[in-house]
Amino acid sequence: TYHSIHDIPPVPEIETIDRCGDRIITASCQAMGRDINYGCIISEGVPLNEFAFMRLGKLIITKEFQGTVIIDESQSRKKTFSNLTRAAAYYIYFFAKNAKGVSPLSEPKSIICG
Repeated sequence: TYHSIHDIPPVPEIETIDRCGDRIITASCQAMGRDINYGCIISEGVPLNEFAFMRLGKLIITKEFQGTVIIDESQSRKKTFSNLTRAAAYYIYFFAKNAKGVSPLSEPKSIICG
C-alpha cells in the first residue's frame, strides 16, 4: 500500500475488468492511499506498446498509433466505459497521480467487449 504524499505514486495494480451489459466495460485498480487520483486508458483493437508513454503528467500518443484510445482521468479507481464496439478487444491500463507526479502505466489487461 502506498502511503507517502511526498513521492510519485507507484504503478497501480489492476483489480477487476468486467463486461457489464451491452457494450460496457468496467475496470478498477487497487487503492493506494489518500491523495491519489487514478486514471485509466483503454485502447481498442491494439495495445499501446511503444507508441505511448507518460511524460510530465501528459499522455503522448504518436501519429503512428492507429487505434482508438479513451482516457478517463476522473479521480475514482473504478471506471466505466460505455458505447464501445461490440466484439472488439480492449486493452486496459491504469496510472496514478498525486501532487508530485504521475506513475508509469500498468501492464495492460485485455477483454473482448460484449
